[in-house]
Amino acid sequence: MFNFFGRKARMLNKYPPPASRTIVEPFAGSAAYAVHHRRAATRVVLVERDATVCDLWRRLLSMTRAEVLDAPIPEVGSTCSDFWVATSAARTTKDTPSTFQVTSRMREEFIRSLPRIAAVVDECRHFEVINGDYSEAPDIEADWFID
Repeated sequence: MFNFFGRKARMLNKYPPPASRTIVEPFAGSAAYAVHHRRAATRVVLVERDATVCDLWRRLLSMTRAEVLDAPIPEVGSTCSDFWVATSAARTTKDTPSTFQVTSRMREEFIRSLPRIAAVVDECRHFEVINGDYSEAPDIEADWFID
């Protein structure tokens, strides 16, 4: 749904579609596989150790399509602490300070991401987000996407 370092969105056509109606991503990040197959799955479980990434997932999943499209656009050069903006430049929490300066690339990519996120957010409401490591994933029959 959002840009993130290591995202597999460009490689999705190389992975097989899920064989079951449940997808588990125990190292979720941006969960490109689950988002791509969101319509095929009735249950999606995202497990992510990084609390900041989980918070972003929960934030986006709580927003309406209109709220996503109306998100405030950061100004180039402004000081920002919004991890959503940082992900526009494929940043991770490891390389994103608590506050950072918005670059023109971040702003442009953030603007570009809004319609993409808005187009899928309603179809991802069934995603469950677990903040923890892979061992906290449910022990269930599912397609496990482990990258």
